[in-house]
Amino acid sequence: MTNQPCPLCDSPATYEIAHQPYCKHFTCPVCLEFFIDASSERHLGGLVEVPKTEFRKELSAAARATKSDQVFVIREPRPEEREGDGHGVARTNLIAKHLSQ
Repeated sequence: MTNQPCPLCDSPATYEIAHQPYCKHFTCPVCLEFFIDASSERHLGGLVEVPKTEFRKELSAAARATKSDQVFVIREPRPEEREGDGHGVARTNLIAKHLSQ
């Protein structure tokens, strides 16, 4: 396990690299447990402060709401899942979902 601040709440956390798909599997004392891919982690880190704080709070709350038979995954959208043009309509840069195990 590797130590790193949680990308959702900045608490001290640990992660392991998961494969298929390649991502980090985080364990955090606040957010509990979730998976995030590198693209989504970079996107969160690059947001401007006010929306970044609010969005991370929402993702942290969603991670904590994960049921015992689910996993919470934050990932880059597939091309067919992208919406918006980034100008008049916000572009979809990440997808956050609870998936059944």
